[in-house]
Amino acid sequence: MTHPDNIISGFQNRARTTFYAIYNDFQACAIQLDRSRQEHEYRQLQERYVGHLHEKLSQLAHMLLHEHRYEHDKDTGFRLNEIIQEYIHEFVVHTRDL
Repeated sequence: MTHPDNIISGFQNRARTTFYAIYNDFQACAIQLDRSRQEHEYRQLQERYVGHLHEKLSQLAHMLLHEHRYEHDKDTGFRLNEIIQEYIHEFVVHTRDL
């Protein structure tokens, strides 16, 4: 079994890659919108991408916990959920000012 810190570290590395891939996709879509006239559409797009990011990071966390047989380790699962929320917050902050 892998140490929980190694699971967290592995998650961080993969999550960062996932975050930037989704963020770059969002930017490519958002640049096509005129926020002065399409703010509502921008917010809807942002919400969809937040949901997509959350889904992908949750799947990644679940896969790592399962792969390393830590599915029932509440502390590691809780820490991964905290990291997911940090990435969600970072995404919202970065996309707010585009």
